[in-house]
Amino acid sequence: MKSMRFSMMVLAGKLAYVALLAAPVPAGAFEPPKDPCTVLTAQEASVALGATSTAGRHVVATLCEWDASQQTSASHARKLTLGFLSAAAWEQTKALREQMKGISRSPVADLGEEAVFSTVAGLDLCNLQVKKGSAVLDIHLYGVPADQARSREVTLARAALGRF
Repeated sequence: MKSMRFSMMVLAGKLAYVALLAAPVPAGAFEPPKDPCTVLTAQEASVALGATSTAGRHVVATLCEWDASQQTSASHARKLTLGFLSAAAWEQTKALREQMKGISRSPVADLGEEAVFSTVAGLDLCNLQVKKGSAVLDIHLYGVPADQARSREVTLARAALGRF
């Protein structure tokens, strides 16, 4: 049952992410790299996931996924996704985040202009969103305990932002 809930949460997260991609980024504003699979290496993903990861592969053009599930049990499938949202999507999700029950959120200091780390109660599903200019870096770790995920996602965000 827990693995089915986990799979549904992963799918819901991906669908919500795809729905938010439509908001445009203003011309001349800070923009992330065009290919999210180029901002992290498989080695960085492996360290964050705690297991050997596949190379990054596109889920959609602005979302990349690294997968270490083959290294772990099905009930502890480990994946990392990294993508980009627009600042408009950031504002939309900011309002939604406040309304969602079962999700804990905490600010992350000294990372971009604003950063929020979120966890879903009862699941190893963690998310870090970092706003920088008109772009938002969106990182999800699946299957990594929340007490380990925050520092790992912050490390990934610093590496990714350093490559913008």
